[in-house]
Amino acid sequence: MKSLFAILFMIAATSICFSQTLNITYKKQEFSTRGIGWKVSASYPQVDFGPDALMGMRGIAGDINNAIEALCNSKISSFESAARERNPMIPDSMQSELDITSEAFVNGGTLLSAVIEEFSYIAGAAHPLTTITTFNYSTTAYGVLDSISKLFVRESGYLTFISDYCNKDLKLRAEKEGYENISEMIDEGTAPDVKNYGTWYLQEDTLHIVFNPYQAGPYVMGIQYVSIPLSELLPYTDPKGPLEYMFR
Repeated sequence: MKSLFAILFMIAATSICFSQTLNITYKKQEFSTRGIGWKVSASYPQVDFGPDALMGMRGIAGDINNAIEALCNSKISSFESAARERNPMIPDSMQSELDITSEAFVNGGTLLSAVIEEFSYIAGAAHPLTTITTFNYSTTAYGVLDSISKLFVRESGYLTFISDYCNKDLKLRAEKEGYENISEMIDEGTAPDVKNYGTWYLQEDTLHIVFNPYQAGPYVMGIQYVSIPLSELLPYTDPKGPLEYMFR
């Protein structure tokens, strides 16, 4: 009897998730310090399910918002610590800068992907650095998607497929753009290790894999993206996982 009740509860909860609309807004922070200092600008997504959302859905929105805000505040804290340790020989006129921008997408009504771009420059550094962090959340399976593996069936070969796809794509791009002697870097950065695929997001019918600077190429290549149509990943996709909306 208890098992039947649990199953019925999960079905009801899932139905509620489908019927609730996930809305996205953006929260902004801006501040600077005087004298030898720095400036910070941050914009990151926050979500809600509308004014009539049930308590459970409000709780989900709160979990998402708290996680994203904590992520961005952590980036701000790390930047401020680095900015405070600037070389005293650096002229006062040079300021450190942090600029966080973002974009979020709702996929299938149940899967949120947030892409957070961080531009950081510490006064005196050789060059600025731009990196991408992603946050993915499913309202129907797992909650926070802290691993790309949660999208797929275990031992289905999904990681080998993604690795081969990314390796081929990046090597063709490098050849086209005239980069030489970087095959080893690409091989290492795209190897079938789940740690190499920690930065990803979904937009419409596509899985985007992000390779931050230095991961699969020299700094000059910047951030690299490989986009894989979800239709090509269907044989590996878990029909009861976060991408279940593909099977409706």
